[in-house]
Amino acid sequence: MSNHPISITKIQLQKIQLASMGLLSPPEKPATKEGIRHFIKKMGYLQIDTMQAVARAPYLILWNHLGNYDQTWLDELLSEGQLFEFYAHALCFIPIEEFPYYRGLNMTGERPRRIWNPKVLEHFPEIENSVLDIIHKEGAKCSSDFPPRQMPEGYHNSWGGNKPEKLIMQVLWSQMKLMTAYRKKFRRYYDLIERVLPNWHDDQAASPEEAYARFIEKAVMTLGAAKPKWAQKFYYINKIKYPADRFKMEAEQGKWISLKVDDWEEPLYMHPENSSLLDKAMNNQLEATLTTFLCPFDPLLTFRDRLEEVFNFKYRLESYIPKAKRIYGYFCLPILHNGNIIGRIDAKAWRKEKRMEIKAFHLEPGTELNEDDIKQIQECLWYFTRWHGLDEWTITKSDPHLLKDRFHSV
Repeated sequence: MSNHPISITKIQLQKIQLASMGLLSPPEKPATKEGIRHFIKKMGYLQIDTMQAVARAPYLILWNHLGNYDQTWLDELLSEGQLFEFYAHALCFIPIEEFPYYRGLNMTGERPRRIWNPKVLEHFPEIENSVLDIIHKEGAKCSSDFPPRQMPEGYHNSWGGNKPEKLIMQVLWSQMKLMTAYRKKFRRYYDLIERVLPNWHDDQAASPEEAYARFIEKAVMTLGAAKPKWAQKFYYINKIKYPADRFKMEAEQGKWISLKVDDWEEPLYMHPENSSLLDKAMNNQLEATLTTFLCPFDPLLTFRDRLEEVFNFKYRLESYIPKAKRIYGYFCLPILHNGNIIGRIDAKAWRKEKRMEIKAFHLEPGTELNEDDIKQIQECLWYFTRWHGLDEWTITKSDPHLLKDRFHSV
């Protein structure tokens, strides 16, 4: 294999990434439960978030990539042990095949960046023992199984709630002394690791070195092609010890295909298993035809610097900033249209009214829509609305302000 980088254009890189992540064109076949499992396995994780302006993150991400599907399938995959929950990029559903890598890091103290404060156990040592005993005797429990109680004076819980049992279960979960057995109405039920994974033995755990190598390989595979820093940021593990020089050395040994994009100085790397995508991109055989409204927690968007470098799109989820400082809205979904991110919609599902409100529709500067573009986005608005079980959609305002007049919901 040649050590010389293969030159590609930025547009070709965009299409490689979209194709690798299943966002180049609409799905060719109806979604299946096994297809969902395969998708999460390919991506490496499926991020969980509780915000409900529209459908919750994991369900919306699956819809973006796979189209209509039975949402109970995701819950079933978790309860069947095909998935487990832990921190990957953030809190995520993760393929069970990846458990040895997370367990290995956890056992050696290489834990994720976001972790529940273990000092909570010092405040409630007797409750920790009580919780473990109850779960051992009675089976999986969620926080609602325990009564509210007064928190100790001076103890501040920044995540809210007044149940020491809830905090303790979260800490024990982060230490992998408990696992998520299943969810009901999105509530997490915790159980002992030996009941969730009865055949697990800790001698099956991977070493940190094996885990880092695995995460880097998964990141490069998922992204299609990646700079070292993109691969390092794809997972939110403390600090993946996999420097850029290692990529260069391994490329010389044939592990990676080296790429050069336009006038970028920093090289990119591709796994040889993705070489068919490279061939198709270089022969202009990757046609972008998908229109969708991306979940803010989609793997395509999770590293904002990469998103801006590759797709020229600057994005910030404004849910976490004060209302007065928001520019685009509370829960803006980037609009992916035929390979480009052309704008964003601030969407709100009014479930009692059976209406999807597009509170704001923003186009990127310089973007112009022809009638065919309008038709495709309008069809996507209907598809998006009906998937949520709603009957109509409306656009409240737009930028440019006359844009909303070009769309019709009936």
